[in-house]
Amino acid sequence: VSFFRNAKTMQFTPQQLAGGACYSDSTRIGNWVEDVCLRDYQKAHFEDKKKTGSLELQRRRAKLTSGNAPIVSSSPSDDACLCFGDIVCLDHNQNMRLAVDIWDEILPGKGVYSVSAVPGGGRSTTGPEPVARSSFRIESNDEYNNENGTTVTFGTPFRLKSMLVANNEAVENGLLDEKPDFYLASTLKSERMASRLTNRQLVFSTSGMNAEILWTFERATYSMGIESSEDKYFSTGQPVLYGDAVVIQHKSTRQALLADAAQTEHTDFGAECEVVCKVGVWCVLCFPITDRE
Repeated sequence: VSFFRNAKTMQFTPQQLAGGACYSDSTRIGNWVEDVCLRDYQKAHFEDKKKTGSLELQRRRAKLTSGNAPIVSSSPSDDACLCFGDIVCLDHNQNMRLAVDIWDEILPGKGVYSVSAVPGGGRSTTGPEPVARSSFRIESNDEYNNENGTTVTFGTPFRLKSMLVANNEAVENGLLDEKPDFYLASTLKSERMASRLTNRQLVFSTSGMNAEILWTFERATYSMGIESSEDKYFSTGQPVLYGDAVVIQHKSTRQALLADAAQTEHTDFGAECEVVCKVGVWCVLCFPITDRE
């Protein structure tokens, strides 16, 4: 008992307990050689990473620069019809905007990258203006009718290609990998493929060209009445206009894009909302970002 009592009282010297006012850099106690060597190694390692551009801070800065690169805006066409080849932003009626991150891999080795909704209020570094990560080009799935300028109609399958690419400087410095074209996609829920927060059908971006990247526009209905059902049914084949409130439905699973402002996750771009597929409504205001090619 006496030994442990003495050990407890002798852990610190009176000088240490008083704050060590007499200690200076020239006073070395303990294994000071190891501390000096470790500090020198860490400094040299940091300098090497800084010269080669492999610091995490540099990588993230390049990522934010590429993702938030502005897109030149333009006005809709005279007929206000949405056409293949148009580049649009997809806005939720809860003041959110669809965006992708092609460098945030959800499942390592699977080629599945994150999709989120940018909320209003400045919680994300992505602002309300059109930028690369929140802009999508509408492409036709019909190889015989895929010319730019063809009107998009309700019920017609299409692909949403992300406009997010790494800038040349980031690729040359090795900060970001050069990626192929990425498309918005979804697949049936499984134990491996599910959303991280709500365990619902996962929405992601991928470079694979398969049925997972096909979507359709459906007329948005706000009630279960007969008139709403008829309006949705007879809208098939009609052109989609800019500013229409629509539902973006996954063609294979027939589930609609959905985002909830209450489900927030932290990304490299800030606090953003989770995007899933569910029987629900994603009301979208489509508007052009660049002129048709």
